[in-house]
Amino acid sequence: MQQTIDTLVRQFEQGRLTRRQLVQGLLVVAAAPVAAQQPQAGAFRAAGIDHVQITVDDLKASQQFYEKLLGVTGKSTSANQVNIGVGTAGNFVAIQSGTGRIKPIDHFAIAVETFSPDTALAAIERVAPGTKAEKSGNSVFVTGPEGVRVQIQAATRALHEVWGKDTVFIRSGGSIPIVGDLARHLGLPSVMMGFGLPDDNLHAPNEKFNLKNFELGIVSLIRFLEEVGH
Repeated sequence: MQQTIDTLVRQFEQGRLTRRQLVQGLLVVAAAPVAAQQPQAGAFRAAGIDHVQITVDDLKASQQFYEKLLGVTGKSTSANQVNIGVGTAGNFVAIQSGTGRIKPIDHFAIAVETFSPDTALAAIERVAPGTKAEKSGNSVFVTGPEGVRVQIQAATRALHEVWGKDTVFIRSGGSIPIVGDLARHLGLPSVMMGFGLPDDNLHAPNEKFNLKNFELGIVSLIRFLEEVGH
């Protein structure tokens, strides 16, 4: 799959493919492995582990330990939490200070495809009735029988890797006819990604699009297709 994507991008850069032909080719590559797979039983289709959170007594000592062990610099997200990056795909170990009875592993997060908190809660109730589950922001926490919580969230690792920032879900409406065609003829859901800015004046006078966003958008789509293909 990687070789096919590289070939398509190279042909586009050489002017042998139009932008439309590049997009069509990437869609075919992305749809092929999905169409070949059998439907999976379960509430979600996991794309990978996003992060693991541990709870500790001494935050500073734990931060120093993991920084020395992994050769990275932790990033403080609050007064009682530090994130330790692992690899280049946006995965991390979250270290949080706590009091009272300490659970070494507080929770681990799984990134899933076609995610929304409300549909996730409904899916959990369908496959595991009575399981404790609650919405928290743009994710859902499920408590397993052993007491360890599992965080279910959207698969945004590819975008985080390219842009170095968390993905923002704006829940924007719009009329995109091809989305209905893909659902009707291929039976596949669509993931809509926007790379424009609020002041781009879409469909209005002086409409613009930042070239850096255009270039990184292409890279983001390629990385996303790679993640889906795996």
